[in-house]
Amino acid sequence: MRRDAFTLSALAALALAAPVARAGEAAAARDAGRDATGKAAPDFAVTSGDGVTLARAALAGRVAILFYETRETIDANRALKKRLAELVASSRIRPGEIAFVAVADATRANWLTRTTWRRGLRVASKREGVTVYGDWDGKMREAYGMARGESNVILVDRSGVMRFRARGTLEDEQLDSVIALVADILAPPPASPQPEGVAEAPADELDRLVREAIAGRRVIEFDYEGRPRVVEPHVYGIKGGRRGILAWQTGGESSSGRLPDWRRFHLDGVTQLRLLDRTFAGPREYPSGTHSSWDTTLAVVEALPPPAPDPAAPAGPATEEAAEAGGP
Repeated sequence: MRRDAFTLSALAALALAAPVARAGEAAAARDAGRDATGKAAPDFAVTSGDGVTLARAALAGRVAILFYETRETIDANRALKKRLAELVASSRIRPGEIAFVAVADATRANWLTRTTWRRGLRVASKREGVTVYGDWDGKMREAYGMARGESNVILVDRSGVMRFRARGTLEDEQLDSVIALVADILAPPPASPQPEGVAEAPADELDRLVREAIAGRRVIEFDYEGRPRVVEPHVYGIKGGRRGILAWQTGGESSSGRLPDWRRFHLDGVTQLRLLDRTFAGPREYPSGTHSSWDTTLAVVEALPPPAPDPAAPAGPATEEAAEAGGP
């Protein structure tokens, strides 16, 4: 009888502890996400129902809007999703500049139900018009301090910094703030003050300057995405309808921080380009693949031809011997 009473008491204690544990987990998630705005977005890896994995690194250089939800909360911020789609459709934002990342909390899936969950993610992806990934191990939720069982929204800028985060259904004022913030982040960077004597070059003038720099192996300097760049231009071409430069960046600034290194710059993002007095030796061995593939190549740095012999130079010993022997 005492054993039965003890067992009942233990079960009752566990039953009472479960909600407390869940509440503690939710509190821990809120604490992890508190004051995270302004900090670097943590790494994550999530996998779709088709087995495709998306990692944080794949979003580098793009504005990313993360929606972390469940089947029950996927409609909680439908108004925000609609307004974001309208913003992109009504502006000059290029599709590659912004990424909408939908992630479902899939930690409830087990080896018996995982196939069903995968099928559900595929169905949701087709319905939402974007790939819905699954956070199968809960590591993304923990890293970002997501609130379990709620709609979580996080905005990450191009440099990988979290600029906005919220959970639950956003109020109208919050919706307006998010839309304004996204529009501000995606707006072209303000032009830097023009140096004296340097005028902003139109597209045809940029084309001429880039070709001249490549032909003369001249180092060039310009601003790109709000950062000064000093580069050796190697290839000028067109990819996907956009003109660009493959260059070896030696100075200025870079979002990755690695210098010198190869960079590819879209010409429509280049401002204040000017040719410097410095030259570089000639072509470097540049990487194959994305950086070096073009639909059309417009100009390429050519190797310097070997110097022509100077007819006024005195003949060397070898030349004298050849002349004496009647050779060339």
